[in-house]
Amino acid sequence: MSGHGFRGTTAEQDPRFSNKQQTLRKSINFPADFSKKVNPKKVNMTVIKPWIAQRITDLLGFDDEVVLEYIYGMLESENPDPKDMQINLTGFLGDKSSPFMRDLWKMLINAQAAIGGIPPEILEIKKQEILKRKVGLSVVHISPPDRLGLGSGEHPAEANHRRTEATIPTLVR
Repeated sequence: MSGHGFRGTTAEQDPRFSNKQQTLRKSINFPADFSKKVNPKKVNMTVIKPWIAQRITDLLGFDDEVVLEYIYGMLESENPDPKDMQINLTGFLGDKSSPFMRDLWKMLINAQAAIGGIPPEILEIKKQEILKRKVGLSVVHISPPDRLGLGSGEHPAEANHRRTEATIPTLVR
């Protein structure tokens, strides 16, 4: 027995000890944009963070501070890796992590190329919000007669009486 060394397998040979992250990276088809690097110092994160928060709330259906802080932390690293981010977010977002990361990464790439680190997508969203506010303040919306349930030339009181009579039999039953 002496002089034979150790028998068995090494940790690299045993699948129980394999690098799961590396295995997942090889099995998932990532978008081509994920090969592009993003320098977080060139991106205005104060503008992008509200978009991330809104998108996560839309995807999950509720506001999750833990997920948001996790995403912010990954983005604040020196060289964020979108592939690792997507794999790490899958536990929180499930199958929604792929479209979220695709949109986020595209936005980050556009932001680092833009002046001030603000992506054009967010500028367009803000323009639309401002236009909606201006239009909402200056225009009074008047419903056409058919939306009010009015027939042609019918007075609103007559239409209300007609609607009330139509609902009475259903209330009596």
